[in-house]
Amino acid sequence: MNDIDDRISAALHAAVDGIREQDLRPAEPPSGARSSRQTVRWLAPMLAAAAVVIAAAVTFAVTGSPSASRSPQPGGVSPSPSPTLPQYPVSAVRSSEVSTLSGEPTVPPTPSTLFNGNEPLWPFASMAEAAQWEFVDGPNGHSPWHGDAKATALFFAQNYLQFHDITEVTKALVYPNQARIQVGYDLPGGTKHTASVIELVRYGDDNAPWEVVAAAGPSLSIDTPTTGDVVTSPMTVGGRITGADENITVAIRTINGGLNTMAPAPAGGDNAPWSVTATFDLHGVLTVVASTGGHLKAHERFAVVGVTTQS
Repeated sequence: MNDIDDRISAALHAAVDGIREQDLRPAEPPSGARSSRQTVRWLAPMLAAAAVVIAAAVTFAVTGSPSASRSPQPGGVSPSPSPTLPQYPVSAVRSSEVSTLSGEPTVPPTPSTLFNGNEPLWPFASMAEAAQWEFVDGPNGHSPWHGDAKATALFFAQNYLQFHDITEVTKALVYPNQARIQVGYDLPGGTKHTASVIELVRYGDDNAPWEVVAAAGPSLSIDTPTTGDVVTSPMTVGGRITGADENITVAIRTINGGLNTMAPAPAGGDNAPWSVTATFDLHGVLTVVASTGGHLKAHERFAVVGVTTQS
C-alpha cells in the first residue's frame, strides 16, 4: 500500500473512531435552535469522512492513478504543463525556402529559365561571376549596388553605355526577381524625362545581384535583330521611331570593353521605320544599342537588345 492509500485509510479510521454511541441514536424531530445543533453534531463526523473520500477522488483524477509518481515541487506547487508551440501552415513559408526546409537541395536556375530567352548583358558575364559576388565579394562589402535594381540600371546607362547625361531614375517597378527601371534626366521646367525603360532580372534569391537584359525607349524600338538572335557581320539593325529631325546612332558593345559604332542615320516621322547596316568584329554576347538626341541632350532616348555570335 502506498503513502496516499495509507493517508486515506488513516483519515477514515479517525473519522469512524470519533463517532460515539450516543451520536448514532435517533435524533428528536428538529425543532428550533436545539434541533439544528443536534443535526450539526451528528453530521460533522460524516462530512469529515466524506471530505477525505472526495480529496482522494480528486487526487486520482489529476494523477490518473493513486500510484502515479511526481517529483516534489517547492511549496507543494505542481509543475506547469509544457506550452504548445504554434504550428504554421506550409503557405506561411516562402516557396523558395520549401526545398531548403525539407532538407532537399535547391536546384539553381539555369540561364534559359532565369532570363527567359534574353542575354545577360551587364554587369556580370555569367552566373558564376554573379555567384562570386553573392557569396564572396558582396558579403565582404564589395560593390553593394549590385543588390539594388535602381542603382544597377542607372550605372548601366552611365558606366557601361557611357551616357553620362542620363542622371535620374524617373520611376521604378521592382519585383522579387524582375525589375523595370525608367532612367532619364531633369527637363528645364523641373519635370523628369524618361529616356529608356531598362529591364533587369535577379540571379536567384533575395541576396543575388541584378543583371540588365534589355531596354526600350519611349517611341524608339529595336525590332531587328531580336533578343537572343545569333548574328554575323554585317547585320541590319532597325525598328520604329516617332519624332522630328532625329539621328539614330547604333553601337555594338561587349562586357569586356569591345565597341563598334556606326555613323548616325537620319530618321523621323510618326511610328516611322528606321534601319542601319552595322558591321562589327566582336564575338560572344553583344549589346546592340540605338540612341537618338541632339535637341536637349545627346541621349534623349535609347533602346538595347542582346544577341550573340556564332562560336
